[in-house]
Amino acid sequence: MEDSLTPVSLEAVAHQLLSAVAATRTLSDDLLVSLSLIFKHGLLQQALDIVDRKCITRMKCPANRVFYQVAGSAGRFYICLPDSNYCSCMSYVFSVLKSESSYCKHVLAVKLADALAQCLEQDIDDTQYLTMLCASELNETGQPLGQQAAGPSSVRA
Repeated sequence: MEDSLTPVSLEAVAHQLLSAVAATRTLSDDLLVSLSLIFKHGLLQQALDIVDRKCITRMKCPANRVFYQVAGSAGRFYICLPDSNYCSCMSYVFSVLKSESSYCKHVLAVKLADALAQCLEQDIDDTQYLTMLCASELNETGQPLGQQAAGPSSVRA
């Protein structure tokens, strides 16, 4: 009988590990080693780099809908919906949708930052919520973005 982990069970393990991080709001050496064993080489390091750079903003509208905006290193912004593992980046399209990976670096970074309580937060109205989500889709199809990311003066830690 073969003892292999399926993507679903790996996701369950990742969820348990991230829950342990959230319980203490710290990333212990043991948890770091455990996370490094289940994610592709480099993915965890890239996600931690994003968290360290404080590039993640939790966007919340009055209807209690939430998405996360991740600032990329090239000035581009990505939209993440971590409950569904969705990201507007191309890695999501080329790796996650093809089941080569459970998460892209942006979604993993959001999950880590959320567990560590290290997301910036911004309240937006319902119209902004919809506009920003639609703009992220247009951006990835090559159309003009038309929506600028929130400036630092309107974001709170």
